[in-house]
Amino acid sequence: MVLFAGELRFEHNFNKALQKAKEQNKEVMMMYSATWCPECNYMKEVVFKNKKVSSYLKKRFIILSLDIQKDTLPKGFEHRGIP
Repeated sequence: MVLFAGELRFEHNFNKALQKAKEQNKEVMMMYSATWCPECNYMKEVVFKNKKVSSYLKKRFIILSLDIQKDTLPKGFEHRGIP
């Protein structure tokens, strides 16, 4: 697990995210990104660092962050664009 955007934690393994969500009675929020994507970087550097946003997300979601260039997307999921 990697920490960035303050204390907001991102999971990078689909099965672990599902397990944690079940254990904590939360939903999984999937974020697909790429290092070259300015909007993705804005989400990570600005939006997710907002205290109200991060507090809301931490209470309700396990966030699965996948890089479309490096990570394999979970079976049955695809992306049309990022973020």
